[in-house]
Amino acid sequence: MKVHIIPQELNIADRIGPFTIVQWVFIGSGVLIALVLLSTGFINTLLSIALGFGAIGLGLFLAFFKLEKQPIYEFLIDYFLYWVRPKSYIYSSDTRMSFEFEDDEDYVDIDIY
Repeated sequence: MKVHIIPQELNIADRIGPFTIVQWVFIGSGVLIALVLLSTGFINTLLSIALGFGAIGLGLFLAFFKLEKQPIYEFLIDYFLYWVRPKSYIYSSDTRMSFEFEDDEDYVDIDIY
C-alpha cells in the first residue's frame, strides 16, 4: 500500500519558472513601459531612458520586495484599505436576526434580539 503525503499548505502562488505569475506581470509591465517610452518619439531620449529605468525599477520593486512577510503590492493594498474603510463599528441593539429551520414534520422559527 502506497502512502500519499497530503501537503498542508495549498495556498501557493502559481509559478512559471523561478518566478510567480504576479512577478512576471510586474517585471514585464516595467520593461514594456520602458520600451514604449524609448520607441515613441514624444519626449526627449534622455528623459525616456530615465523614466524607463524608473519603470523597470518600480516593476522590480513591486515584484521582489517584501514588507511584514508579505509582498509589497499586497501590503500596499491592505494599507490603502485600512485608510479608506471606517475605523469604528457601531453596535445597534435594534438589529433583529431571525433563523428559520425547516424540518420534515414541523417548522421552527427562532428569534434573537
